[in-house]
Amino acid sequence: MVIKAEINKGTGTVYFDDITLESADSQPEPEPDPEPEPAGDEITLRNPGFEEGSDSEVSGWGLSSGWSAENITADAYKGERAVKMTAGDDNVNLFQSSGWFAPSYSLKSAKIFTAWVKYEDIKGGGVYLKAERKSGGQNVADVQSDPVRGTSDG
Repeated sequence: MVIKAEINKGTGTVYFDDITLESADSQPEPEPDPEPEPAGDEITLRNPGFEEGSDSEVSGWGLSSGWSAENITADAYKGERAVKMTAGDDNVNLFQSSGWFAPSYSLKSAKIFTAWVKYEDIKGGGVYLKAERKSGGQNVADVQSDPVRGTSDG
């Protein structure tokens, strides 16, 4: 399984923070702690708030355009860091794969995939979240949100 936050080619800037994937059956109570412990069958992504890593990279996540210090920002929803991506001539995606020492995901029930997203002047293909299920290197089941465009404060 590959989890993605993507900005398609176009113009604008997007900020991602607090990406989660959990079972639709679990209904954890909201907690004030920015990194609560998993409850029940909640799925935990590695470093969902992007707090771990160097000044120019985020641990547990890949960035298709390659990491640089410009991709790490203090404009975060929770914690001290978020990921900033700028649209251009190519699609750019932030991704995490279950093959990278991340937890295995049971795909026997529905999932809820969420993220805090702030975006400015997005034009073109838009910004969206995507989950790809792969088998033998081939996509066998992809799900993605509707793309958003324009401006939103998160």
